[in-house]
Amino acid sequence: MSRLIVASIGPASSVQDGGRHGAQRYGLTVSGAMDRLSLAAANTLVGNEPFAASVEIGPFGATFTARDGAVRVAIAGAPRNADVAGRPVAMDTSVTLKDGETLTLGFARGGAFTYLAIEGGIKGEPVFGSLAVNARAGLGSPTRARSRPVMSSASMPRAARPNCGSSCRSP
Repeated sequence: MSRLIVASIGPASSVQDGGRHGAQRYGLTVSGAMDRLSLAAANTLVGNEPFAASVEIGPFGATFTARDGAVRVAIAGAPRNADVAGRPVAMDTSVTLKDGETLTLGFARGGAFTYLAIEGGIKGEPVFGSLAVNARAGLGSPTRARSRPVMSSASMPRAARPNCGSSCRSP
């Protein structure tokens, strides 16, 4: 199964989805995307449920490399320069990365968060119905650095279908 490798990424980046609605009775915050509209836009561009788990990228740049096959991704949210192998990629579009190709995202301009959705979603086991990172509670993220922001060298395995439990639906 193809996957996306995080070659580099800035702080304030994590896996987020629609959040953990209904878990507040256990003392958990909803968590989830800071910009739900952009999360939904990115996911829709690759055919996922609107609130499926995606990579929420903070204001700094990031690079991602496709491994073990082609990976279709979409970017939406805070505007920033983006390119694949030197070819510009427009915001609010999807692009297919061939095996070994790298998507490079520059610094955000006029906003803070950009969402990178992966066709099929991010593979992981939802906790309280969500893959969203809640670092304070130690929950979320399918990466090896569980419950922490996304870090360089993390692998984002692509799911066969969006795996977002109850967080795919808007509350």
